[in-house]
Amino acid sequence: MNRSPQDVADSHLAAVITQDVVAMAADYADDAVLERLGQTYRGHAAIADYFATVPERLGTARVVFDAVDVDGDVVTFSWHIEGATQPASGTDVCQVVDGAIVHQVVQLDASDF
Repeated sequence: MNRSPQDVADSHLAAVITQDVVAMAADYADDAVLERLGQTYRGHAAIADYFATVPERLGTARVVFDAVDVDGDVVTFSWHIEGATQPASGTDVCQVVDGAIVHQVVQLDASDF
């Protein structure tokens, strides 16, 4: 099934909000690249391993999406963390090809969660 960039964005938002790490990783192509904090995760397995750490790192805090913009094959998410001891916010820019995220860059405004 070839999902539109909007479909991928909607799926990813729902997965992050519910902290469904399997669904988070399912939005990525097998050869996708995720860049954040100077680290690069290459391939679906490495990205899935990264997402497996998210619920523990968030604890009782939650991700709130402030804006989502879909422009062609580029999806931009602006977000912040609510309930964290240290404020965290950022912008993720994703390229979607053939119904999956192929490249994502995470830009943090301040500290990480």
